[in-house]
Amino acid sequence: MEQFGDTAKQMWATEIGWALDPATIGSTCPRPDWYYIFNPQQQADYLVRAYQWARSYWPWMGAMFVFNFDFSEAPWYDQCHPFRFWSVKGRPAQSALASLVQNPPPTYTPVVDGPPVIHAIRYSQTTFTRWGGQLTVEVDASDNDDSPIDSVQANVRYPDNTNQLFVFSLVAGTNRSGTWRVTIPLDRNDTYQTQTYVVSPYVVEAYPQRRTTNGPSQNISVGPNSFSDVPTGYWAFSYIEPLARQGVIGGYSDGTFRPDNTTTRGQLTKIVALAFNLPLVNPPTPTFADVSYGSAFYTYVETAASRGIINGYACGGPGEPCDPQRRPYFRPSATVTRGQIAKIVVLTAGWPLLNPPTPTFADVPYGSVFYQHIETAASHGIIGGYQCGGPGEPCDPQRRPYYRPGNFTTRAQICKIVYLAVAQTPPTSTPSPTPSPVPTATATATATPFATPTPTETTTPTPVAKPTAPAKGPSDR
Repeated sequence: MEQFGDTAKQMWATEIGWALDPATIGSTCPRPDWYYIFNPQQQADYLVRAYQWARSYWPWMGAMFVFNFDFSEAPWYDQCHPFRFWSVKGRPAQSALASLVQNPPPTYTPVVDGPPVIHAIRYSQTTFTRWGGQLTVEVDASDNDDSPIDSVQANVRYPDNTNQLFVFSLVAGTNRSGTWRVTIPLDRNDTYQTQTYVVSPYVVEAYPQRRTTNGPSQNISVGPNSFSDVPTGYWAFSYIEPLARQGVIGGYSDGTFRPDNTTTRGQLTKIVALAFNLPLVNPPTPTFADVSYGSAFYTYVETAASRGIINGYACGGPGEPCDPQRRPYFRPSATVTRGQIAKIVVLTAGWPLLNPPTPTFADVPYGSVFYQHIETAASHGIIGGYQCGGPGEPCDPQRRPYYRPGNFTTRAQICKIVYLAVAQTPPTSTPSPTPSPVPTATATATATPFATPTPTETTTPTPVAKPTAPAKGPSDR
């Protein structure tokens, strides 16, 4: 009742007392039970102290009835009836209680003993990604009086409505004023719904008061998102999350995906190879001069090259020498462009190339480098365009969108393009490391398929400043 603020309602103790040992009053009756052990003076002392205790510590105690006054003389009980040995009439307890009422101790002062006080509650975090983790809770509390803090605890209600009690450890200060801490493990969330834990900490006072002070409950959520910066409300969540759960994409060591970063040619090659479930090849001789055997993207680049999905450049880049063996260069660290993405994804999907006489996009004219790949991708609904060409550029008089093929794309945009393409592509007959991106509960918390932080793309990208596209060699076309 104290815990829930109902201290105004008084309690009545209808039977209190201490049972006498028959032998201490000259009776030959056997002890009725084990607790008939007190002598008359102890009975008197304990009853007086009980009333003083209640007056000092229990403001909610309204009345206390002694059991009993005169059953020792009741003729309807036999001489050895147990009730006779509780009576106070004619014994030291009667005069002691009368004296207490008429002449309370002149030095008596009610003891002021307040309940525990919670000063602060700290949570290491209140939201977790689908991997769950360790929640740390700290409570600052004090009770600097005759009944200090006995323990700090928390009830945790799990998403399935089961409960578990956690006991904190004192990590600083004392049980009169200190800091208590506990670590609560949160399970991995393999659903596509947010799982909510409710943590309710409280402080328990030592005996005899044993009062409890509750802190406010705190909701702790374990979302369905694999990355802290891709919450369920993020526009590309439904594309990024399935790919992440299939191991097609991964994040960084800090738990982020960095969806607005760009993507390299090597990273895109790995993404499409895994997303489209391509059987991987691992030839002993490299196709490209700058993708050596055993390097990070070697098998994915070789797999894509063997299928004619990618080509290379005659040389390594501006100012770089060409290969003495005249092998092409792939430039795996170069940022991939929107035109290249359309080509790589369309060829990986195996869609027949379209060559319509009228361009869909104002800045991708008929016969241009990536025209057929972009038109094919647009017909499948996996890419979109911009209203105008870019900052400072005019809009199309025919109101056609602009694709901006030389621009870079974000990681989020690439996830959308790849996810939509895979959804329209029949699965390959030969299993490969990961299936197509359909929501499932298999993932690796530490998966980091990208070698270095870089960019990516989408159907309706957010307009960005148009950067200079990397130089293209003839074979890349």
